[in-house]
Amino acid sequence: MKKINLVLIPAFLFLAACQVQQDMPSSSAEISSIESSEKNSSSSQEGTPIQYEMGISGEEAVLKKVNGSSLVANIPATYEGKPVTRILDGAFKDKTKITKVVVPENVVSIGVDAFLGCTNIEEVSLPSSLRHIGRRAFVGLRYMKDIHIPEGVETIGDSVFSNCVNLENVSFPSTLKDLGSNLFQSDKLVTSLYKGIEYLGNSNNPHLIAYKVNAKNLAPEEAEFHPDTKIIGGSLFESEKSLAKVTLNEGLEVICASAFRSCPFESIEIPSSVKRIDEYAFTGCANMTTCTISGNSLETIGNEAFSGAIKLTAINIPSSVKEVGFYAFTEYDNPGALVYNEKDGGNYLGNKENPYHVFMGLKDANATSLELDEHTVVLASQCLRDAKGISSFTIPASVETIGDDAFFQMTSLTSMSIPATVKNMGGNLFNSCSSLTSIQLLNRPTVLGTGFAGNCEKLTSINIPDSVVKLESNLFDRDESLKEIFVPDSVLEARASAITSCPNLTVNVSFQEKPYLFDATWCTGVKAIHYGVNK
Repeated sequence: MKKINLVLIPAFLFLAACQVQQDMPSSSAEISSIESSEKNSSSSQEGTPIQYEMGISGEEAVLKKVNGSSLVANIPATYEGKPVTRILDGAFKDKTKITKVVVPENVVSIGVDAFLGCTNIEEVSLPSSLRHIGRRAFVGLRYMKDIHIPEGVETIGDSVFSNCVNLENVSFPSTLKDLGSNLFQSDKLVTSLYKGIEYLGNSNNPHLIAYKVNAKNLAPEEAEFHPDTKIIGGSLFESEKSLAKVTLNEGLEVICASAFRSCPFESIEIPSSVKRIDEYAFTGCANMTTCTISGNSLETIGNEAFSGAIKLTAINIPSSVKEVGFYAFTEYDNPGALVYNEKDGGNYLGNKENPYHVFMGLKDANATSLELDEHTVVLASQCLRDAKGISSFTIPASVETIGDDAFFQMTSLTSMSIPATVKNMGGNLFNSCSSLTSIQLLNRPTVLGTGFAGNCEKLTSINIPDSVVKLESNLFDRDESLKEIFVPDSVLEARASAITSCPNLTVNVSFQEKPYLFDATWCTGVKAIHYGVNK
């Protein structure tokens, strides 16, 4: 029997986008440009001096945009006595003259596409204060050979180093919680090899991340992971038809997307250290009959994680689980599939102590009433989508998480109160609830997600709590009955079309003028918008 010992990558997860936004510049942010005080040390250095367009928010400064074409970008550490903490999305995009970037201490976040297309950058110096690197931040830096990601970094987004074709060495910190997909496009990347698997890591733990199978013709029958493995990389064993046994190491924290998709093994034990199972991780594992989840650390089960595992008859869902994605167990209603606990009109997943921990959906799609179990903690994504017969129900005070699309297109629903216990709310919660007239948010969300209450033509009022820092797109869309909304000064960012096509709506905003993190089209098609209005 061929045997492969693997090591996987560190855990992901979130310092959610909403958390990042909490640190973004706030109302009435001041925008100015300052010229780099850095003198060109070489007579061969060409181009115009770099100008840094800055914004001020409270006690922090942010770098919004860079102009000029000098070879060296030595980003100022302060602006008007305030520390520069963030490099915003696209700040350096397509600045092809720059060859070296020095990011100063105090910077905690590098935004999406921040250095995308800076094709001549050879050297990037990152500070120990850094915590987040956004999607595609360093795409296309074709001359960069090495980069050191310092300890403390927690989040690295998708495709960060894509098309960095000469990249040879990346050091990853042990502090990583979230590592995106499609990170690299370089055949020169130096990795550690362990029994047929290539790993990425740091000097202290070279086996931090299981990156890829070194030889695709190995046809492994058994996979045993390195004891230091923190993360199992995406699609690592996808469609390995010979893989009959998998042994996961204690200490593993994340199983990435499609890691074992369509593999033939019959059972698997998830160690107590695992915090996240990403989307499609075990999709199509048609022979799997049991999945044992040890401990109480698992927080997230991603979209379709066990979809197509048609023989799965036993799984324990620990009480630590806070999120269950779309169609995580789509085959539950098929013969021989996972047995759900049934109570008061609903299907539930849970553990022995609490079999009603996660509400998955209605037993009868045409039900007109629902009483949720008092121990329910999670309302899974799409759990009540298209439940057109239910006009009202109560969310118990035990609920902490409501997934994406949970109440989408409940056309008979007239009102809803979200209890103070709810900590996490997904997108499209009330989208197309055509009979909805009121929403009461007793909790304190930081983000109102995409499509939160769009196309609710009878919605008359809603209070945006002063905890909200970000408004996503299509929050209120084609809501003709909506008369008035107050946007508090806690809101730091508003996406395109956050409020749109509400012809009878007056929007009152506490800011004196539109902050620069508000998209130009954040509010369109309304009766009136007034800035500088106190509630």
